[in-house]
Amino acid sequence: MKMICKLCSQEKALIEAHIIPRWTYMYLYPKDKEKRRPLLIVGRVKNKNSPKGIYDSDILCGDCDTFIGGYDKYGKIVFQDSDLELFEGSGIAFFIKDVDFKKLSLFILSVLWRCSITSREEFMNTELGPYEKKIWKILTLAKEGENFDAELAEFDFVVARFGYGSIPDLADRNMQLPMPHRIDSINFHALYLPRGYKIYIKVDKRELQESLKKVQVGNKDLLIVSLDDFENSHEFEYMREVVRKKPKK
Repeated sequence: MKMICKLCSQEKALIEAHIIPRWTYMYLYPKDKEKRRPLLIVGRVKNKNSPKGIYDSDILCGDCDTFIGGYDKYGKIVFQDSDLELFEGSGIAFFIKDVDFKKLSLFILSVLWRCSITSREEFMNTELGPYEKKIWKILTLAKEGENFDAELAEFDFVVARFGYGSIPDLADRNMQLPMPHRIDSINFHALYLPRGYKIYIKVDKRELQESLKKVQVGNKDLLIVSLDDFENSHEFEYMREVVRKKPKK
């Protein structure tokens, strides 16, 4: 059965498209292949065994999924395969050398966009309003080989990373679904990736405050702000509360 692809807007056969890139889920598994277990998805919805991650069969055709998949691969290069270096003279920031910021931005935006367009209940908190269409335009222009610099300038990013603390495996291999945030009254959405990454994406027409402008994405090297240890974060508390509230089988 053919349906309308949400990127190219053509009627095509749609595929099982991953909302969060599959490499992030594969990283979360134990390193010992013999001890692998299906992922346990927790939150407001019923626990689910999900060995392949979260996907949606109603959003993308094969061609568009392959196009976006190229940026997913670049996200893996940056956030999983690249080495972190300590920012000179600082104990609170790191950086990754020689990052292609257009590719990185398309990866980040494509993940957030997929979380917004899916009807899966897990992503009910990812509502982008007019920014959903703006991201669609950026992805469409990129797919057509057109310039999208002006459109991309509206989106600011700040990349941060949790400290590992006393439970490094949990910080390293934890991933949560995107959540809305407000910083000094400005609206953001946060993407979470393995290795403790938290990416703040501004979805607000107001400009970043000066303190955040200094660390936003946009230079040759990617600056990464160091956050407190994961065990001291609101995200950790939220995760504990979700687990506590789950009904026993």
